[in-house]
Amino acid sequence: MGHSALRLSDGLALVGQVARFGVVGLLATGTHVGAFVLFIELAGLSPMAANVGAFVVALGVSFVGHHYWTFAEGRNGRAADRAALRFAVVALFGFGLNALAVHVITGILAAPYGYAAAFMAVVTPASTFLLSKLWAFADPKAVGAVAAPEIGRWAWLVPVVIVAVGGALRLAAIDADLPFRYNPDESIFSGAAARILANQDLNPHWFGGPAHFTIYLLAACYGLYIVGGVLVGHFTELAAAAAEYHYDPANFYRIGRASIVVFSIANVALVYRLARMVSGIPAAALASVLAAVSPLLVQYAFWIRPDNQLTFFLSLGCLFAAGIVARGRTRDYVAAGVCLGLAVACKYPGVVFAAAIAAAHALRGRDAWWADITKMAFAALASVVAAFAAAPFLFLDFASVLKDVTYEARSHHLGATSEGFLSALAWYITEPLRDNLGTLGLGLAAVGAWCAAIRPAWRPALVVVALVAVYTVFIASLSLQWERWILPVIPLACVLVALGVESLLSAAGRLTPVKSAVAAVLVGAAVAVPVSWRMVDGLYLQLGEDTRTVSHEWIVANVPMGSRILAERYVAQLPGDRYEVFDVNSDGKIEPLPQGERYLEPRRAIGHLRNVEDVDRMEIEFVVLANDYERLRAVSGTNATLYADKIATYENLFEKIELIHTVEPIPGRRGGPPNRIYRVRRD
Repeated sequence: MGHSALRLSDGLALVGQVARFGVVGLLATGTHVGAFVLFIELAGLSPMAANVGAFVVALGVSFVGHHYWTFAEGRNGRAADRAALRFAVVALFGFGLNALAVHVITGILAAPYGYAAAFMAVVTPASTFLLSKLWAFADPKAVGAVAAPEIGRWAWLVPVVIVAVGGALRLAAIDADLPFRYNPDESIFSGAAARILANQDLNPHWFGGPAHFTIYLLAACYGLYIVGGVLVGHFTELAAAAAEYHYDPANFYRIGRASIVVFSIANVALVYRLARMVSGIPAAALASVLAAVSPLLVQYAFWIRPDNQLTFFLSLGCLFAAGIVARGRTRDYVAAGVCLGLAVACKYPGVVFAAAIAAAHALRGRDAWWADITKMAFAALASVVAAFAAAPFLFLDFASVLKDVTYEARSHHLGATSEGFLSALAWYITEPLRDNLGTLGLGLAAVGAWCAAIRPAWRPALVVVALVAVYTVFIASLSLQWERWILPVIPLACVLVALGVESLLSAAGRLTPVKSAVAAVLVGAAVAVPVSWRMVDGLYLQLGEDTRTVSHEWIVANVPMGSRILAERYVAQLPGDRYEVFDVNSDGKIEPLPQGERYLEPRRAIGHLRNVEDVDRMEIEFVVLANDYERLRAVSGTNATLYADKIATYENLFEKIELIHTVEPIPGRRGGPPNRIYRVRRD
């Protein structure tokens, strides 16, 4: 009861401080505006000089208000001149943070200024409040002995703020490309969910991921949207929902993306929790900041794919596996097994987590290993039950599973064929991992992994080390390599970075909480700032122009309505009520895309066309190509012969068409593949 009352008292005190902080801020703002006008009207200063003078006056008002009112309880123990100097630094920090936010949000990302205003209204005041409370107006006598409880009391704010920032980054581009559907994988999973509802058949009839957890969750979300739409009158009947999905599924995609973002945001929180197992708040904060700003995690945060859900279950599973090492409780074994089953229901590589559970069991020691062997059986049983619950048709439709898995395990893929285990392993480490951790971050992760191996107190973290190693080796051994396959490793690698930072802090000797936080901030800035800039560049491309959108606009403006257009994958999606759009079907023949959709999405490359003469027979007038031909020509070695027929198809087609317009990507400004529009010659 006493603890609850204390927490309530602390909470009320914090609310009071925040309210006083806001009142003083409003008074300072009014003073700034008033002084600005007076300096111009009465003193005849220029607006620039008047603004500087008004800022100084408002700074004085802010300091007096905060020193004698907002943070009055500690003023007898602090020197006013020291507090004034520190508060000036905090004020300049807030000014610089606002300027940086405006530049990044409105300049680099070209987002509406409202986002910058929201940042300045929420993030900057929160940051300046914390800095003022814990540093500028803190009692100097409290630094060391008393500062630790003071900082610890508000430690919960650290992950909350980081997760909030990570969430904002992940939500920023959730509308990317819509109403177009440029990510071809999204339609696979979203379409499977829609078919479950339309056909009332729980079998997804697609096992390539298997992604059944993803598909069933999408179906549930879509079902709730439909039911809600009927209740509020958005849909007059259930058939209207199917018609909306067929014509323009943008609303369904938004809902599906939102369901994915939840897992992506949760991953940031899990990183903090995992890091806190063996590290202090500063190091754990750095790990979660790295996860929050990871370019790849932000880029894939909302796409309707199972990657974020796999990452979530592997990270959550590591938390329970660490519990196995530390406590050996049956419920940790069972929970880890459930995570294994759900991970496999998301993506097949999730089975690798079984090695992490085995490693956790082995780390219990030889005596416990034999004594707790029945708990491993519980973990195995829990994994099977969870997998069956989340993906029952993996067990009930094994023939389809075998067929789809055989296709997914193919030995080559245009642009993604591995050059061998060592080459792929080096690529994953030096490309996507380094891009998301930085060179310094990779080094700290290596230090953290080494220290986890030699420090008995950090033994639970060896589960993270084991999973990072085994998973990376596993994906490097496959015949294909994709950047997104490393996604589950990145949050765990961020945890290892935290261990590396904690090792450095402990090696530096006994530091006060404030000095420890400052050291972590300096190291964190060196690691996170370069990574953040790469993330901002990627986010700008997601929010900015796309070659396919620009190509779409040009075609609508310049190609006559009713034209017959042959298009391949990765090109502009054209309005179905304006053009007759064709693509190449699975038999290598030209066929019209289904009508009734707002924008038509070609799915195959024209290189699959068996007979180029079909272009004339189908009376095609225009052809739109991406860059498949160039990608085919770039393939070298033994795989080059695989694509000889497709290259010949393109070259035969080029004899029949003439280029009339090209839209190229612009590095740093316009994303997407090249789009080239051709007119068919009529000799």
